[in-house]
Amino acid sequence: MKIEKDNLFLEKKNNLKSTISFLKAIKEILPLDMAIEVSNKAASNYMISIYEDVLEGTNPDTQQRFDRFREFYEAHPKKSPYCDIMESSTSILKVRFNRCPHAEILMSEDLFQFANSSCLSDNVMTDSLLPGIVFSRESSIVNGSSTCIMKWEKLNKV
Repeated sequence: MKIEKDNLFLEKKNNLKSTISFLKAIKEILPLDMAIEVSNKAASNYMISIYEDVLEGTNPDTQQRFDRFREFYEAHPKKSPYCDIMESSTSILKVRFNRCPHAEILMSEDLFQFANSSCLSDNVMTDSLLPGIVFSRESSIVNGSSTCIMKWEKLNKV
């Protein structure tokens, strides 16, 4: 994985200082498998808390909830030049990330074994907050691909 220590990297690293400190502590104190389990749970809790706020006022398993989720994600490329929306409709959201500053930062801090926690949190968040939506990851930068491609698909059209 290429690590580009540009302004984006430095900004994201500054935003992740508490996460980096937390991961270093659990890596030092806990056996690795337990530290990864804690990291996975913490990342999932964080992701769920973000989307609980985004989806507030919508009912589970509704078109309104999926639309709110899609609209929130559609704004992401305006803030992240490494992200683009490949497809967005009433039943599908497909997103591509051409870079993963999170993984780059963790690699630079010798914490790469925790990079997949954020990836797994997408599954947990979808299962928890988006019933009726199937999440899939077609490729992953953390696992060696040049891009992350993620897809959310609403199977039961309402």
